Amino acid sequence: MKKKTYTPIDCNTYDILLAKATLNVVCEIEYKAKNGDLEQLKARIIDVYTKAKEEFILLDNGQVIRLDKIESVDGVLINKSCTESGPTLKEKTTTKETKENKMSFFDYAVEVIGWLEIVLSPLLAGL
Repeated sequence: MKKKTYTPIDCNTYDILLAKATLNVVCEIEYKAKNGDLEQLKARIIDVYTKAKEEFILLDNGQVIRLDKIESVDGVLINKSCTESGPTLKEKTTTKETKENKMSFFDYAVEVIGWLEIVLSPLLAGL
């Protein structure tokens, strides 16, 4: 069976995975297994790394998952590439294009709350 070509994930999503690894939080990860089935697990991301021009996460249970096989992390869908993700948060809030391309206040608030959850969850868990 021929190995499928790797498609890099969205750069913002990569940053979120790095943040979760740094904060050592347990994540709920949904991914496509080698047999094509959708699998779910809860684990800590130990490392995010590149090998042979492909990106992977190493989990605390020893499992390695290629990033383009991940469907969602903590219920947030993973954008499969920078081209699929559309404009970045900065572009959505600063472009002077049509109203449809701008990020709504609600979407912006959801994005900010998501980042706050990543950053503050270890602090709040210690209370």
